[in-house]
Amino acid sequence: MQIAAWMALWAGAVQQNPVVVQFAQNLVPVQVQVANGGFWDKWGPSILQTSVSLASIIAAVIISVVSFRNNRRLANEQWERNQNAAHDQWIRDQKKSEWSQLLGSLAAVQEIIRLAPEVSGKDIEQIRKGLDNVLRAISVSAARCVFVEGFRCNQDKWKRINSFTQKAGDLKNSISVHMEVIEKRDTMYLPLEEASNMASKTVDSTFILKNLYEEILLWAQEEAAKDLQS
Repeated sequence: MQIAAWMALWAGAVQQNPVVVQFAQNLVPVQVQVANGGFWDKWGPSILQTSVSLASIIAAVIISVVSFRNNRRLANEQWERNQNAAHDQWIRDQKKSEWSQLLGSLAAVQEIIRLAPEVSGKDIEQIRKGLDNVLRAISVSAARCVFVEGFRCNQDKWKRINSFTQKAGDLKNSISVHMEVIEKRDTMYLPLEEASNMASKTVDSTFILKNLYEEILLWAQEEAAKDLQS
């Protein structure tokens, strides 16, 4: 009984205070270590704390990288929008310039045809040259319309302008011939009735030219407003 009590007492003391007991047998040392707990009990808290710290650092790095990429993407998108807006504005400015030149060339017709029925023979050459120059300027302005769609060869707007210049040119020639005949009626012994008919044809040709001009000018103004508003 006493031996059993001593053994129980010794076991309790070992559990509370780990001890190292060394036995010697045949001069070979043998060590027996009795310890309370294991590896995770000793290093677990440190490993857990280190893991939490590393996870926080990694999360912060990931958030920074994602934020940087998002900011860069947004900056690139904004830059592209600004570039597109600037390019669109530049295209619109080019169209505005082309329409302005064409409308200005068309407007010059009005000043010439306004005087046609009232001029004397000395102004015939001036009218002829004036219309030639204006119609040539209209054709050149139409040919320079690169950014305005429809003005390339055989396209709708080009055909419309080309048709006007051809008809206006024919009417210009008719007006010139009639006015020359009227001016020379005395030397040509032109009967009064025939001279009157020539004068009437001159007025009619001028009226037709004026209608053609007003029609093409209105069309060009509407097309320009539609194109520049889009």
